[in-house]
Amino acid sequence: MNRRFLLAALAALVFFLLYLLLFVNVFLSSYVLDHWGSLVREQELAWAILGHLLLLSLSMAYLYPRISGTGEPWLEGLRLGLLVALMVEIVPALFLFHFLELSGGGVLSASAIFVVRDLLAGVVVGLVHGRSLDPPAAG
Repeated sequence: MNRRFLLAALAALVFFLLYLLLFVNVFLSSYVLDHWGSLVREQELAWAILGHLLLLSLSMAYLYPRISGTGEPWLEGLRLGLLVALMVEIVPALFLFHFLELSGGGVLSASAIFVVRDLLAGVVVGLVHGRSLDPPAAG
């Protein structure tokens, strides 16, 4: 395994956990409890979230060198974060919260929290990975 891959995956995982701990649980704790209820306190869900964040970290670290161009690493990381947010986070959030019968504010806030988180995590991965060593494929 590539050293930059492992460092980027670890940095993304640490970022995800800090974001979850500080931003969601500290700064938004009353808002989250009002909109998501006791759902965030379920232990089984906590393990599922941790697994999700681990897989997401590994996926982002794996994808970055494959989709990044020759731009600035933070900008390429932002692009990766947007791609991940659109493909991985928004649709499942809408699906999950619909079936849990949460309020519209809960769905929108979850989607916004996921998008911001993934954008910032993409920047972290981009900064750790650095510039792509290979030029982008023509096509």
